Parts: sequence; C-alpha cells; structure tokens
Amino acid sequence: MNESISTRIKEVRKSLHMSQVEFAKFLGITQATVSGIESGNQIPGTDTALKIAKKCNVSMDWLCGLSSKKSAPGTPETYSDVAGLLIALMELPITQYKIVDPHQLSLIFCDEKLAKFFKDEAIMSEVRKKDQLAYDAWINDAYERLNYPIANITNSQV
Repeated sequence: MNESISTRIKEVRKSLHMSQVEFAKFLGITQATVSGIESGNQIPGTDTALKIAKKCNVSMDWLCGLSSKKSAPGTPETYSDVAGLLIALMELPITQYKIVDPHQLSLIFCDEKLAKFFKDEAIMSEVRKKDQLAYDAWINDAYERLNYPIANITNSQV
C-alpha cells in the first residue's frame, strides 16, 4: 500500500481508457490539474479526490493509499455479497421474483420509473461501446433523477 494518490489516480484514469483531457472533462477539472496530480506535482483537494472516488467507483481509502481494497463500499466482491444484494432486491415492495430453476432467477421491477430506466440503459449500453463519456453522463443523470425513496407499497399493490 505504498502507492501514492497520484499513481492510483493515473491507474483509475487508464483503467477507464481515458486521456488526461477526457478524464479532466469527465471530472470537471482542467487537463493541467490532472497532469499535475498524476506527476505528483500537485495534491488533489478533498473535493477532487471525492469526485474521483464517486464517479470512478473506487474507495476513498484505496485512492489515498490507506487500503488495498479498490472497490467502493457496496460493490459486491464475493458470492455472499451478491446473494445479499439479490435478497435485498427480492424483498423490495416494487419487485416480484420467480425462481425458474436452480440457475435462473427472474427479477421483475413493477415500477414504471425503473422499467424506463432499464429500457433506456439497454439502449445506452450500446452507446457505451462507442462513447464512454456520453454513457457516464447519462448514467450519472439517471441516478440523480432516481435518487429518492422507494414508494411504501406492497407487491400486492403493484
């Protein structure tokens, strides 16, 4: 864990297959700032480091060299993580599920907002293959629009 924040930020940028110019635009900072940080001549401010962690789905502790766990909190890394997330989804009042066979689970979202999101995401995933920045802008906007509590309804009401 002796890597510097500058090395890790560069690693994040390269893992996204972005140039410094693209990464700067993605973060809303200048290319000169990205260059200064990556070269170790500039220390990123807390706001910039948090923005990188959030937008790039890495943990702040990893970014700062305090942890070897790169994934952001909440990112599933084990089978138990995945199982827990699926059970949590199955228990939501806006979902229904059906176990088709031991290897197939059908999860149905009985909510117009999520149905539209997943329909749009299927289209945008094709865009992502050609334009990661456009996809990232879309997904961040979509997450922002969906950032409010789930209605308190039961499956029988959907």
